[in-house]
Amino acid sequence: MRRRAEIRGRIEEILDGLPIGDPFDIHEFCAELGRRRDRPIQLVPMGRSSLSGAWIALPEMDLIFYSDATSPLHQENTILHEVGHMLLCHRGGDPLRDQQLQLLKALMPDLSEELLREVLGRTGYNNVEELEAEMFAAAVWQRAGRRRSLDEPGARLPEDDARVLDHLADALGPADD
Repeated sequence: MRRRAEIRGRIEEILDGLPIGDPFDIHEFCAELGRRRDRPIQLVPMGRSSLSGAWIALPEMDLIFYSDATSPLHQENTILHEVGHMLLCHRGGDPLRDQQLQLLKALMPDLSEELLREVLGRTGYNNVEELEAEMFAAAVWQRAGRRRSLDEPGARLPEDDARVLDHLADALGPADD
């Protein structure tokens, strides 16, 4: 596994060019990111599903599916996680499972099963990619001055408190593998 410091450095480089506003708004963030990449990003709520989120790169746009049957904070974290996969150029490797294929066919009935398998066949990520995507989401929260652990979406910590939490997280986080 890549060292966490290397992953953090890569993520920080990506974040330096991103539109993380204050206050942070996930819809504005994705719209601006899509404009900058010249590829629209469409956020697609999907209700309750065994699939908590998915990024699907179509030829003309990116789709990010997320469950809207969870809290707004969890929805935003799922979206940021998927944006992390997208910006970190993760490709995954597992083929579409039948359950995922059925969900995608229900969400996009105009696309053939063959096209779905070809274009959307990237669904499984290895542990390093999952870790990177989670680290990406956490880094966006940190830059936006928010913490996922707070109940109130958009809640902010005083700067001194946030700095203490950051130091604790660095000190107590898992060791590099």
